[in-house]
Amino acid sequence: MQRMRTSKLWLLAAVFALVVAACGDDDSSGDDGDTATTAAATATTAAPTETTEAMTETTEAMTETTEVVEFDEVSLLVVNNMAHLPVFFAVEFGLWTDRGINADVQTLGSGADIAAGLESGQAEFGAVNGGTGVAPQRASGLLTTLVAPYNNDATNAKYVDWIGIVGRADRGITEDPNSVVGKTFGVTGGGTPRAYLRAWLAQNGLSEDDIEIVAMGAPDMRTAVVNGDVDVVVPWSPFRTAAILDLGDNAVEVSAGESLVLSAIGLGAVDGQIEEKRDVFKRMIEGVVEASYLIRQSPEEAATVVLSFIEGVSEEAVIEAIERNTYDPRVSICTRYGVEITAQQLVDSGSIEGEFTADDLIDSSVLDEVLAENPEWIADLPPLPETVEECDGFEG
Repeated sequence: MQRMRTSKLWLLAAVFALVVAACGDDDSSGDDGDTATTAAATATTAAPTETTEAMTETTEAMTETTEVVEFDEVSLLVVNNMAHLPVFFAVEFGLWTDRGINADVQTLGSGADIAAGLESGQAEFGAVNGGTGVAPQRASGLLTTLVAPYNNDATNAKYVDWIGIVGRADRGITEDPNSVVGKTFGVTGGGTPRAYLRAWLAQNGLSEDDIEIVAMGAPDMRTAVVNGDVDVVVPWSPFRTAAILDLGDNAVEVSAGESLVLSAIGLGAVDGQIEEKRDVFKRMIEGVVEASYLIRQSPEEAATVVLSFIEGVSEEAVIEAIERNTYDPRVSICTRYGVEITAQQLVDSGSIEGEFTADDLIDSSVLDEVLAENPEWIADLPPLPETVEECDGFEG
């Protein structure tokens, strides 16, 4: 794809001004008679010559300031939630087009849908969750890797602030975990919400056998719990916040972003892609890292972006949801430790089979290069822990 970039449009105005000067007042009469006429004729003869020269110079200048830019076409799959806000922000504010990338961003219902899209060739790039998503994908034969998180907390090995459990008080739901026994849950068929629910149940001595599950997407969860079709839901933001606001006094926030599993969401690659398209990945990473920085600096402006791609939620819900998300692009010792223990949780629960190390799940080589070249984009973030024992969510 080619796009034309033309600068110094004032040159066109200069051409116009010169033409006007050459074709000015042609009244050659005056008190000096023939002398005035001769002078006017001489001036008129000179003007076209000067105008032609000026127009030639202007045309040459315009040619020099007009460039043809080759754009790399990129198709990217994401989910329509707050975790992927840096992607939408990068598109909205041209942070990728400025770097020569024309991104076709497609929103799907879940991480599982993204994996299916990558496998079928629907898109060449996809956002992945290094904590709850990459290990299952690799276990199934889709060899993805997290290359640049943008929704993450590099100080927390079990960051998952954007998910929670919301129930209806009139169905007997309270903050007591045992109140959910026998209740109907709306939750995704897989992915982070389902992993969060399993971990929360296990933490409280329960299992999925103690509840009834109805698989659905997060937007549908909000509608289902408000309408009373289910008793409890496990949505991501902003639908979690929207459900709470819609239910009002009938809402019970059973659990909110507890340190149960790691959610480190960002750009993903299939094995071999980085070596093949390193330059494209670097420019894509630069765009989302800068976007993450700008979101942290101005959440109110970011809220307007959310409202343009997620329908049916209020600005109040969006702003609160942004505050519940952490847009930290760094990969730390906590992140690496977190992906390993989360993958092991999935193995222990019987969800997947295999053994996984941080090196299998994360490749931050290009990201580390970007951050080293642009330290101002992460200067506002807290210092990184030096040992895993210092990480929030450390199991001991």
